[in-house]
Amino acid sequence: MIVNVKDLGAKGDGVSDDTAALNAAIKQGCGKMSVLYFPAGTYLVSGRLGGHGKSFFWSYLQGAGRDQTIIKLKDNCPGYQDAKNPLWLMSNLEDQPACKCWVNKASGCNMAFDVQLNDFTLDTGKGNPGAIGLHYICNNTGGIKNLTIRSGDGQGVAGIDMRHPWPGPSLIKGVSISGFDYGLWIKHQSYHDTFEDITLENQNVAGILNQQHPISIRRLVSRNQVPAIINDKPEGQVVLIDAELTGGKAGTCAIINRGSLYLRSCTTTGYQAVVEHQGTVLPETTVDEWFSQEWGSLSPTAKRSLNLPIKDTPELPYDPLDQWESVGKHADKKSGDDWGPAIQAAIDAGKSTVYFPRLDQGGYLIKSQVIVRGAVRVIQGCGAAIKPDGKALAGKAAFRIDQGTPDTVFFEKFTWENGEQNHIEHAARVLVMQQCRWQRIITAAGCGDLFVDCWGGSGTFTVPQKVYARALNMEAGGPPKLINQAADLWVLGLKTEGDATNIRNLAGGRVEVLGGLIYPAGGKLERVPGFINEGGAMSVITTTLWANKTAFQEVVGGQTRAIPDSGRFWSYVFIPDGEKPFQK
Repeated sequence: MIVNVKDLGAKGDGVSDDTAALNAAIKQGCGKMSVLYFPAGTYLVSGRLGGHGKSFFWSYLQGAGRDQTIIKLKDNCPGYQDAKNPLWLMSNLEDQPACKCWVNKASGCNMAFDVQLNDFTLDTGKGNPGAIGLHYICNNTGGIKNLTIRSGDGQGVAGIDMRHPWPGPSLIKGVSISGFDYGLWIKHQSYHDTFEDITLENQNVAGILNQQHPISIRRLVSRNQVPAIINDKPEGQVVLIDAELTGGKAGTCAIINRGSLYLRSCTTTGYQAVVEHQGTVLPETTVDEWFSQEWGSLSPTAKRSLNLPIKDTPELPYDPLDQWESVGKHADKKSGDDWGPAIQAAIDAGKSTVYFPRLDQGGYLIKSQVIVRGAVRVIQGCGAAIKPDGKALAGKAAFRIDQGTPDTVFFEKFTWENGEQNHIEHAARVLVMQQCRWQRIITAAGCGDLFVDCWGGSGTFTVPQKVYARALNMEAGGPPKLINQAADLWVLGLKTEGDATNIRNLAGGRVEVLGGLIYPAGGKLERVPGFINEGGAMSVITTTLWANKTAFQEVVGGQTRAIPDSGRFWSYVFIPDGEKPFQK
């Protein structure tokens, strides 16, 4: 379902008050796998959007571009004058304390599954010192992409407020925040959030205030006289790579750390130093690599991260609508309740995008394998559920990525059901999976690079390839969630649940995990290691809650050793002889 806010009365002319119309659109779309579309325009508001007794989840708020769609708070707006009692411009959460939680209805937490905000600007105007740009959390899949959040005069409490229980996992990418006391204000030990391509400027107190939360950040640009990051609590962990922290005031450090901190390839200008750690100023103004913790290890090895090469995720293309083919158009080709033939017919129709209309009941049952081939390059789920029938498929994956004209194939916005059944066989080309949940991937000879963004699933990587995972969320039980036999697996932000081993890395594999939360939440904690490394190259930095009793198990040279649970922070490294050393 697509809801155009102008169809519900919003003007977007920069003069009319669109508060009521926008809230009506949010209320209509939330919780329904809907897309709420904001056409180009300036939407003037005089009060909060969202947060009126119902959180919006399984919803996508889509603008026409951050320079084209602007949601602006009126200047000197009543209700936004008290910084001690701040009020947001937009929130995807319910009012406190009325909000509900699936664990404890009195705890004030939210189920904020699969919330995505893309391509618009939030402007808190001038004369609003009590304003918060965005009050936000997301769980499992979802995030923010290509947003600008700005204060017209620099006043305001926070650009993004993530203090509500419990943020993450989500992927926040391509976000620019200007003004406010804090650009980002984050709290809580659970779960984990991943940030990439973040720009912070002209904050009054700090670019980021992190209190207890584990976060991973790549490519942070901060233009501030104040600290770029304050990691304020001993339970918090910040992993920061490829950062440029500029404009610092003399005598100020770019990062104030009172928790766990990992830095790599970070430069500063103007600041006294990169880091003040536990009250001690470390004199360097540039850091190649630095870790506040001791690396965990069981064998003689270099004490550093693997520093695997990184590639950016390819951009999802949006082709003209005449290149979109509906699976529903081919429903007459179903074989009984098997949607496989209909999906195959849509793929073979010759269009570049195949999309799945929302079904009134259930999902798309697949009993016969679908081959992704020909001209198609985007498989757009629109929130659809895929239900492979493992017995009928007889061991085959529901989809096989085969040869075709485009070099890259994209899957976006799917929920995959039926447990340990193989959902995707990656046998050719580059594959990009975005906003997909509960999916199992297997690989075959001939596959290209694999990119998974804000992806919840499991898999087995049996052939040499490059795998790039951002905001990886694994909640499978049974055998290890990921088995890596031969791939280079790079992970920026990991969150896990369930009692299975998270990653089993064999001698032909290389694994680098840059931040996360290991959260088994019961089960076989006494006898199942969190990670297993059997002679491959591996470096892991993460946090834990309710952890496995054995954090890491290592099998090297025929000997099995273990690192026990060490509390909040886990780390491990094993780099075989001959592995390339760390470089800038």
